[in-house]
Amino acid sequence: MYKIIIFFLCFNSFAQSEIVFNASADNKLLFMDDDYGNKAGTLDLNLIVSFDAEQRKIGFWSMIVSYENAQLKGGAYTRYGLATGYNFNKIINKVNIKPYISYGNIIRYKAVTASWESGVIFYYKIYKRISYTLGVNWTKRTDLKNNPFRFGTQSGISIGLNTDYKTK
Repeated sequence: MYKIIIFFLCFNSFAQSEIVFNASADNKLLFMDDDYGNKAGTLDLNLIVSFDAEQRKIGFWSMIVSYENAQLKGGAYTRYGLATGYNFNKIINKVNIKPYISYGNIIRYKAVTASWESGVIFYYKIYKRISYTLGVNWTKRTDLKNNPFRFGTQSGISIGLNTDYKTK
């Protein structure tokens, strides 16, 4: 674990060219009732900070810190995660496709359990550093006994800040 943290700190200190802030909400909970008593309009907020490495031929690597929180009918749900992903941004004009894998902790029912997540985030560039985002993910929901893998979609907005002193 310490090696991962040291790698993450070194990556963030010396290799990033952009930091991206992303805020999104779960689409199903936002627009529809679910089978667990949550009404449409339940906010499941997902905040992501992505530290993007330098551009390569078809994309770049990212290190990601994520936080998710929802006030669900069965109890508050919180997930913290660290992820890595590769951004394909030279394939389709104005589109960035980021598959990723994440490891984190879920806090629910006064318990903390380990959790894996994988997914893809699609970014559609609106302005130079502002994008509309659509994410799809599969999360190992270790807080649930009967359905450990859940599929979800999120939509939101991201804002990038250039940290590459060479291009300022």
